[in-house]
Amino acid sequence: MRRILITMALACVAFVSVNAQERYKAALQMAREVAEDEKKEIGLRKIATFKYDELCYIGQRTMEQMPDKSAELDDQALALFEFLDLYLSNFEKAGKKQQYKVMQDFKQFCIEFPRYDDSDTTLTEAYYNENYITPFNLNTDWVKAYEKARTIYKK
Repeated sequence: MRRILITMALACVAFVSVNAQERYKAALQMAREVAEDEKKEIGLRKIATFKYDELCYIGQRTMEQMPDKSAELDDQALALFEFLDLYLSNFEKAGKKQQYKVMQDFKQFCIEFPRYDDSDTTLTEAYYNENYITPFNLNTDWVKAYEKARTIYKK
């Protein structure tokens, strides 16, 4: 888990340095490359798969429901990376008893802030269970969820 956190932190730093206009595209490409790299640890690949699926989801839903807000995709992508980094660092720091609470809190932050009008819960809750490293709802406003999470949790 520690190696996953270090790798995620480095990826986040590289991602933040990208021009704001290109963050969404860079995040999508980075997530896909890691997800498909069979030399990477399986946990890291699972996290990257979640990121890739989430970025595809928000890209599609934004174009369908909020075409005038496509510029906000960059902000959503950055907030997604920051949210996951904050979650993973707090999850690892927590003792066994506290890890469940950390996971439940972060899941709740996602549920509290839906971004789209989407009733397809089979899709939006595809990762929403404890068997995933990233058990989060796809229909999340990542900017708002991250703002809430960082008021309670610190890196």
